[in-house]
Amino acid sequence: MPTNNETHPLGVSVYCLRNTLLQDVQNAGLDKSATVYDIEDLRQKEKEKFGVIRRKGASAICPRDNEIGAAYVDCLEGVDNVGPANRMLSYVWKYTVGDIIDSLETYCHQTGNNTKRTYIWICCLCNNQHRFQDEVPFNTLYDNFRGKVVGVGHILAMMAPWNEPLYLTRVWCIFEMHTANSAGDVEVEIIMPPKERDNMLEGLRTYDNLVKALMGTQIEKAEASVASDKENIMELVNNTAGGGSALNNNVNTLLRSCYKNMMLAAVDNYSVLNNDDISSDLKFARLCYDVGRVMKETNDYDKAIELYEKALAVREEVLGKEHTSTAVSYNNIGEVMKQQGDLDGALEMYHKCLAAEEKVLGEEHTSTATTYG
Repeated sequence: MPTNNETHPLGVSVYCLRNTLLQDVQNAGLDKSATVYDIEDLRQKEKEKFGVIRRKGASAICPRDNEIGAAYVDCLEGVDNVGPANRMLSYVWKYTVGDIIDSLETYCHQTGNNTKRTYIWICCLCNNQHRFQDEVPFNTLYDNFRGKVVGVGHILAMMAPWNEPLYLTRVWCIFEMHTANSAGDVEVEIIMPPKERDNMLEGLRTYDNLVKALMGTQIEKAEASVASDKENIMELVNNTAGGGSALNNNVNTLLRSCYKNMMLAAVDNYSVLNNDDISSDLKFARLCYDVGRVMKETNDYDKAIELYEKALAVREEVLGKEHTSTAVSYNNIGEVMKQQGDLDGALEMYHKCLAAEEKVLGEEHTSTATTYG
């Protein structure tokens, strides 16, 4: 068994989560819809009432203090199941086991990481819950979590639901993301269950939904299971430059960057995930249009034009140049070119838009009149 230490803590492989943890959950009479709270209720102190996590190591010796009662991760064997953590999952215990596993497997699939070698430090399995069943001093928790954020150096922040993440309602989660962002050399990525990713991409059609999701961090309104933890975290935050306002801004900025990367990855992975020829796929064109709009609104103009041009290519191929959707694409590209100062390019696109609208809608239609203006 690999050695667990503070510098290189052990993590549970994504493969093990699917094939061992989920089996343990099912053996306990639960299923993948069970939350972490459901599989381990730390309020239950009697050994016979231990849940899935504490039961695993109830009779084992903890390698850190040589006392009876070990962490779940300490009971695993084999490199396919356990190894030095190379990712840390930042999440809430209200998430279901199934959603956690699905999110991590999807992440591995999309990034090309082997599920047997992607070792996740996840607090419920890697902290010794036999020692955490009683209230733990804040400084101990702070040192533990900060050490793991910096030590592992790569955070996967799980967001669900995508537009109102439970994650952003928990003060420790926000603080973990802030700590990672402040450390400078810690990478942060956002993951979510496939169904939430699909909902996010659909939600792009109502841009206000996205804006609300990306501006939702308010650490003052977040909660903690132990009220004093929030008080202590807020004291730390308020003693730093900018206080809570700066933290909220930092986290929201990080969220915007991570969400944009997820959207761009969805475009890049579309053909692989759908096994389709994207050159004639209007759904792909719509995705490019929606993500392009986000890039435009966040002033990433080069990426916006790239995406708008992908949408245009499909629409010209399938719908032809004389179609209202194609006209919209011409106009989109023209608007971005205008923002970039390419007035000649913008004028060319506006002329193409106008020609299509005159042909399809007529010269007296309101859309045509708007383009004239």
